[in-house]
Amino acid sequence: MPYNLVVWEVLKKKYDCDLHVVFWDHKKLSPYQYAGNEFNFYPRSLFETQALMELYTKIDPNMLVVSGRMDASYLVVAKFARARGIPTVMASDKQWSNSVRDWIACVFRKFLYSKYFTHAWVAGDRQRLYARKVGFKADKIVVGVYCCDLQLFRNFYRVGKNLSDVLFVGRIEKTKGIDLLVSALSQLRHEGIFNGHLKLVGNGSFETSLPRHSWITHKNFLDQSELRNEVIGTRIFCLPSRYEPWGVVVHEMAAAGLLICCSSACGAADDFVIHKANGYIFKVGSLEDLTNGLRYLFTLSDSQVGEMQKLSVSLSNKVTPEFSASQLMSIFDQCAE
Repeated sequence: MPYNLVVWEVLKKKYDCDLHVVFWDHKKLSPYQYAGNEFNFYPRSLFETQALMELYTKIDPNMLVVSGRMDASYLVVAKFARARGIPTVMASDKQWSNSVRDWIACVFRKFLYSKYFTHAWVAGDRQRLYARKVGFKADKIVVGVYCCDLQLFRNFYRVGKNLSDVLFVGRIEKTKGIDLLVSALSQLRHEGIFNGHLKLVGNGSFETSLPRHSWITHKNFLDQSELRNEVIGTRIFCLPSRYEPWGVVVHEMAAAGLLICCSSACGAADDFVIHKANGYIFKVGSLEDLTNGLRYLFTLSDSQVGEMQKLSVSLSNKVTPEFSASQLMSIFDQCAE
């Protein structure tokens, strides 16, 4: 995805890294296609396990980063790399949820994690907790696995008055809570509080179930650089997900200076949203709390909105591409000690 590229570019330019990227070209969740030639790309569909091992041996890397522990072939390569003594890093946005499945992972952590990985590169605090629970020591965990293109989205930022629209960007799926968002905004229209548009951007199986209202617009997946027109005139970015391990789009829209309304399931809210300071964090799955949050954000004065916008931009600076790259590269220093 585009947000991966900004970190890879720092790794290449600042640290002189030669990146080789095996990527899933099937079961993709978005139609994004990289058009550049700065990195070495290998479609996963062309490599069975043995071919993947041969590719690894040919490249002979100094570090292996695995994003996609569910791929059995990736684990075969990771186990081999770990046995050879190079840092093998699990890139993860998995939150600790205290579920039965999480506790099973704790019990079998030796077989699920430690035999494959020496370190974990995680998104934030909730993911750090999960990594600790499944056996990674504190000094073997680094953060910043996700970072948005800060410079691009900062260029979207405009302090504005009379902002009336709500924006959603993401997969159009039931788990994203779009049905809750439409119901909440319908109530606020009835109350005369919301008179703008709900702008939905993304693709997914829930597209055919979207309600047909004159105040709702839907566009298919847009590249980050194409989102500028959707940000213009928008007061609130809303991510009402029922399940959202992280949500890079929260970082992006904070950098663009929007007020953020998101569910408590969104991991990125920990870093980029302060409740009632630059947005509203509502109880996951609660239509009433979502409606209250949107009502609160729509009844603020222009000056209050302006202050919230500034705070959103400030919070977005907590994670930068340089920070993310330096976190990953710090693993080399750990291994050298």
